[in-house]
Amino acid sequence: MRIFISYARIDEPFARQLATALSQANADVWLDVDDIPAGMNWSSAIQQGLNQCDLMLAIISPEAMASPNVENEWQWYLDNHKPVIPILWRDAQRHFQLNRLQYINFKDQPFDNAFSQLTGEINRRTGGAILPVPSTQVASAKPFGLPVHDFRRYRWLLVIVIILAAFIILISFLPSLNLRPNPTPTRAALIPSVSPTTSQPTAKATLTIASTTTALPIAATLTPTPDPPPTNTTTLVPTSNPTVTDTATFTPTLSPMSTNSATWTSTSSPTLTNTATATVTSSPVLVSTSNILGFLGNPVLHNIDWKPAYQTFSGVEMALVPVGCFTMGSLLFDNEKPVTRQCFDRPFWIDHFEVTNKQFGSEGVFKGDEYPRDSVTWFQARDFCATRGAHLPTEREWEYAARGPDNLTYPWGNTFIADNVVYITSIMNKQVARQSAYIGSRPTGNSWVGASDMAGNVREWVSSIYQPYPYKLDDGREVVDGNTDNPRVLRGGAWSDYNTDNLSGSARNRANSKAQTLTNGFRCARDY
Repeated sequence: MRIFISYARIDEPFARQLATALSQANADVWLDVDDIPAGMNWSSAIQQGLNQCDLMLAIISPEAMASPNVENEWQWYLDNHKPVIPILWRDAQRHFQLNRLQYINFKDQPFDNAFSQLTGEINRRTGGAILPVPSTQVASAKPFGLPVHDFRRYRWLLVIVIILAAFIILISFLPSLNLRPNPTPTRAALIPSVSPTTSQPTAKATLTIASTTTALPIAATLTPTPDPPPTNTTTLVPTSNPTVTDTATFTPTLSPMSTNSATWTSTSSPTLTNTATATVTSSPVLVSTSNILGFLGNPVLHNIDWKPAYQTFSGVEMALVPVGCFTMGSLLFDNEKPVTRQCFDRPFWIDHFEVTNKQFGSEGVFKGDEYPRDSVTWFQARDFCATRGAHLPTEREWEYAARGPDNLTYPWGNTFIADNVVYITSIMNKQVARQSAYIGSRPTGNSWVGASDMAGNVREWVSSIYQPYPYKLDDGREVVDGNTDNPRVLRGGAWSDYNTDNLSGSARNRANSKAQTLTNGFRCARDY
């Protein structure tokens, strides 16, 4: 992984100090003052550096936040879904898009402490490619120390010398190596035979493995049952030349986060002398979910780290939403302010698609089995989800599933892409969306957990009563019992919207709980 450092010119001493420390920690750093050849067009060189690098460190200072060049650099990274780590160097009013990202604070703590946090974050993204540096070494990394390229050159020279030495040693040992392969024992050679004195019945063995996501008890039971039963004693004689052959078929069926079973069955013909029953049961193997990404103790920190996982409940496919945190709301509209940090300490499920006419059992205004069911009241949506053992998602559940820990503006990223959404694409030339579309018709617009149509198509009822922010779970807005007429929240925008701000992951709409509108639908959520 190559790292691009974006900074304002006044912050060059700190940028050099950071680049030097990173190079000492085995990182490959791109810094414009060192990596732009003489005579090369500046803009072309910067673009080349942006293309070549995989991660950006954006140094935050008042001058950096006022620099259009710095903004162009980190904005290009966000637009191309490349990771950006803000580095707080001096107090500044951060751009609202950078404000969504977790920063490393170099301003209010010693350099080596902040640098340790930074390398830890980069190590998480690279699988440990950057080695931690002792604090004394980090502290001695001077702003105008040895240039980044010198470390890089000596490092590769050392690698080449080590490779050549290893090759010479290998050549010197080749004559003494015995390259003849050892005979591979067959499966039958590892099975003891049973010497008979009377009959030779046929036995069948069945191995059953039961697995769950969090605890995997594995039990193996071998029960030979010969028929007819002999009457004399049994003699077990291990031999290297047995006569037993078997055929095994192992066919597991596994769906994410569910309980499944797999059966292994072999048919063999051992020689037995009496009736015998042997049972071998292994101890359960317990797997802690604290080590599994997306479960308690291991939250997802960035959208890109999560791969969508689905499970079917009552015939409906749902997407798993992992443990993690995000910033709820935005600064765009008053009803989305103030923003608050929201965290989930347990995963949950949300429908892959909006509830369809077929699933609901009747059609709305727009016909077709695979079209979202429109014109439902909030009460109908609530009760339908309950019949599935599910519930309407809360406002924060819905927004987290749409935006993720990266706090994306739209389910797919921070830049609006018309092809990702069912909405009014034009007004003047009348080429507009006149109704909803079938579910999942814009797969490129899926959210980070794999949920479809979270922007556009139909607005979606959530459980929450419409109240001002800040959002709090315990302030009464999540009361769902009874037949109150309080207005409820709708999320995600609809096919009838032409203002793309209404299609963002933070946008909030509201309607009377009894309203039946052809732009409104819903999806369900479920506890894990």
